[in-house]
Amino acid sequence: MIKLGLRIWSAIAVIVAGNAYWLLVGLVSVSGARSGTPGSVVMRSMFGVRANRGNGAVCVWGIMVAYEAVNLSVGALAGFALIQSVGIVLRAGW
Repeated sequence: MIKLGLRIWSAIAVIVAGNAYWLLVGLVSVSGARSGTPGSVVMRSMFGVRANRGNGAVCVWGIMVAYEAVNLSVGALAGFALIQSVGIVLRAGW
């Protein structure tokens, strides 16, 4: 993160916030492992069927967007590295 232009405290804050986001997922999943049920069933019993659909839509959409952003970024960087390793020089403003 330091290479992306963040200062040390900003980078630490981003790391802590990202890990704290998954803390709730971990806490919810503990009850599923103890009872032997999948997490979706546990969430349905906590929120109800209708609220679980909304919660699932928001969470799944957020995870999908984040995964796609990371996937596209890494794919583009790998593609640029491959093109440069072949010997093609890339210029800004393509």
